[in-house]
Amino acid sequence: MSPPDDVQAHLKRAIEIDPDYPDPYYHLALQLIEQSRLPAAQLHLQRALEAASRNAEAFEERERELIAANQFDAAKRYSFKSHELRLLSARACYQLGLVLWETGDRPAARKQFIQATELDPTLAEAYYQLGCAALGQHSAARSFFEQAVEADFTLAQAHFELARLITAPEENEIARNHYLIALDLEAALQNQALDKKFG
Repeated sequence: MSPPDDVQAHLKRAIEIDPDYPDPYYHLALQLIEQSRLPAAQLHLQRALEAASRNAEAFEERERELIAANQFDAAKRYSFKSHELRLLSARACYQLGLVLWETGDRPAARKQFIQATELDPTLAEAYYQLGCAALGQHSAARSFFEQAVEADFTLAQAHFELARLITAPEENEIARNHYLIALDLEAALQNQALDKKFG
């Protein structure tokens, strides 16, 4: 059995053991995306979101019960678990958006990217994809790319897009700065790759 097949077998076994646990669905979907098996990936991302939603509701209900019983330390643990599920759901929405975009359902993809940013406002890649989806609408695209670099300053491609979109003469310096930042970030990534290969 090849390594990817071996990983998938373990993930499928985990799903059989606990079909309400969202992580195996999500990680199996990532494996399927790598193999370009997009319909199957879409199905497992949807299942991950459904399982995460069920678990989050249960954790939030338990948190409320513990707060009512003045068991605040225990309640914090359930709050943390709910937060972790929200982050997983955000990543699943983002990946589902990529799958839908690749298969041509652009409106549905955009909805997933928006949902991802609502679940995790720090998910820069989702803002970036929304910017790409809005490239025909200058102000909307710029706003999304600005949110992307605010969430993750190291997202070089978002800086490139901003440099390209900002064309007003009075903003030349802003566009230039984004372009220079993007070049610096790309150079740093290339240096890291070289160090990893030859260092």
